[in-house]
Amino acid sequence: TACLSSQVGCAQGCTFCKTATMGFIRNLSAGEIIEQYVHLQEISAVPITHIVYMGMGEPLANTTEVINSIEYLHDPEGFNIGLRRITLSTCGLVNGIKRLTEQQLGVKLAVSLVTADNRLRSTIMPVNKRYNIHELKDALLDYQRTTGKRVTIEYCLLGGVNTDEVNAYKLAHWIDGLDALVNLIPWNPAEGLPYIPPTESEISRFTGLLDRLGINHTRRISRGQAIDGACGQLAVPLNKGLEWHLLADDEDDA
Repeated sequence: TACLSSQVGCAQGCTFCKTATMGFIRNLSAGEIIEQYVHLQEISAVPITHIVYMGMGEPLANTTEVINSIEYLHDPEGFNIGLRRITLSTCGLVNGIKRLTEQQLGVKLAVSLVTADNRLRSTIMPVNKRYNIHELKDALLDYQRTTGKRVTIEYCLLGGVNTDEVNAYKLAHWIDGLDALVNLIPWNPAEGLPYIPPTESEISRFTGLLDRLGINHTRRISRGQAIDGACGQLAVPLNKGLEWHLLADDEDDA
């Protein structure tokens, strides 16, 4: 699986994500997105059969270029990757979800929820102040009615924050009526962020609650922590000799 970035930095400000500390630099072009896949193919020991838009940036804040890249990757004269093998992840930009619904693109959709507590989500994910969990669910229901596709709900487990019984019950209530799989993602440590990873007992207790509530769920295995490349860890610090203008320049414009 290739994990692709859609932007340099990110403007969404999710407080558990290291990328947010960079702020937004610029959108990537469709060509730059495709180039990531090409490079990964070159260095991978096995063929890359799946693509996830879960790297740096919010894909639905760069919708046109992301869709263009998907169409090329899917094109039989391009890389001929099946749409069912492509997943696009969003923090919950309802306007972008509506555009995907209208276009019926055919890719899989994943949404970072983190919590179904509306107030708590607003403190963790600023996007919730713009599109709250009720608006988000309405958009997902419309998406499913139109496309017939299941959605993945990404639930980042934050130690002592969203792993208790109340959060489990709120998740069960919110997800009711959706054809969804909950993907549990233990938070990966990132310097300077105000969270801790959940303990194994915390995770076990929460998954037990979800089982009793009849919520279909799975757990993501973390990879890339050793190089700060795991989920939520992607950021480019200036103290490693890189300068913002190098990140802001598109080679085609240089």
